[in-house]
Amino acid sequence: MTLSELADRLGIAPATASVMVGQLSRGGLISGARTNMTADALSIAPARRRAIDRWLSSRTDPMGRTLEQLSARDRGVFVEALKLLDRELKAPKEGGR
Repeated sequence: MTLSELADRLGIAPATASVMVGQLSRGGLISGARTNMTADALSIAPARRRAIDRWLSSRTDPMGRTLEQLSARDRGVFVEALKLLDRELKAPKEGGR
C-alpha cells in the first residue's frame, strides 16, 4: 500500500499519514516507508509481523467467538446494524455538530 492509498483509506490528510508512517518506520514497525507521497509500498516489518498478528488476534478473536454464538439470522441483523452505524457516522452533521 502506498502512502497516498493509506491516507485515502484512513480518511486523513496525506501530511498526517506521512507523519504517522514516519513514526511507525522509526519504531521499526513498518518497512518501505519514505516521508513523501512517492513512498514505496508500505508493509509490516517482517521482524514485527508475529507480534502485530498476536496483538490483532487478541482484539479480534473475542468478537469472532461472540459472533459464532449468534444464529445466522442474528449475525445478519448485526451486520445490517453496523452498516447503518457506518452510514450515520459518515453522514454530514446537522447544525454544525
